[in-house]
Amino acid sequence: MEVVSAYPSLVEALVHVSNDTLPELDRSHRRMLKANRLLRPRRWILIWPKIVLFPPLVLYACRSLYASRASLEDIAREALETLKGFVRGWLLEPLRDVLMTIRSGSDDGTGMLVHKEGVLADLEVSSICD
Repeated sequence: MEVVSAYPSLVEALVHVSNDTLPELDRSHRRMLKANRLLRPRRWILIWPKIVLFPPLVLYACRSLYASRASLEDIAREALETLKGFVRGWLLEPLRDVLMTIRSGSDDGTGMLVHKEGVLADLEVSSICD
């Protein structure tokens, strides 16, 4: 069974489909949507609820925040104290403890755990082993 083609090559058939058939299908689809009133609504119809409801909601939020400003100040003060406590308790004090461990707890600076002579001895041993 031989199929008779109106186009001599596959390339010509693809050109016809992309240039003629698909644009015509798009146009006919738009006509069908318009005839059945199924097109997307206009932008103003889509955004009118936002335009109408947004200003009163913003006004209400501002008024309620202004009315409760004392409690908001308390919340901000407590948050700041919590942040200070976190920085002191979880960052600065552990670092201070690490430094005290390295210095072995002496205040004059002579009680270091790592001395220059010890480092030089370690370097000599490692150069001999190599």
